[in-house]
Amino acid sequence: MPKHFLHDLARKHIDEAANLRALLSLRMVVGILERVAKINGLIPDKSLVPVDQRAMKFNEPVTFKIDGDHTPMGKLAKRVYGGTE
Repeated sequence: MPKHFLHDLARKHIDEAANLRALLSLRMVVGILERVAKINGLIPDKSLVPVDQRAMKFNEPVTFKIDGDHTPMGKLAKRVYGGTE
């Protein structure tokens, strides 16, 4: 009796089992590719720029200004966002 119960249960959830197997396979492939990229030096072992987010506290929104209309980025910013004199 238990053998038939497990067989019926497996047949009932065959799609869920296939989806789970596919998901686990994809996760394994991603993990392998990540390790290969680290071995080949494409992903650094540690952050290139250390940032301590706990030390960053801002009372105002952070904005960036591209200064100088004579630089390529300044010219692009002026074209995209409009210039203010």
